[in-house]
Amino acid sequence: YFTIYLIDVLGQGMSGRPDYEIKHDFDSTIAYFTESIHAWVAKSELKDQKFTLLGHSMGGMFAGWYALKYPEQVERLVFMSAVGITRTPDWANVENFKQSV
Repeated sequence: YFTIYLIDVLGQGMSGRPDYEIKHDFDSTIAYFTESIHAWVAKSELKDQKFTLLGHSMGGMFAGWYALKYPEQVERLVFMSAVGITRTPDWANVENFKQSV
């Protein structure tokens, strides 16, 4: 059997809208949302295991960045109508990700 978790990106859907200082900086914005996903994972039963991560629309973009930053946790990455990804943030370890999949 599978356990499915559906999480909203912060400020989207039914999730809360915590204060966020807008920096108009691509790297810090992507990191903010990516780290919010990681904080949830760290508190869940997924924290010590690999899992399949599926992202839809803007969540697909954040799922991709999450997989780049934490390839040791993502066994499979699924994009569903993900928004375009225009460039790689400075912190992304693309080579590490390529080796893990």
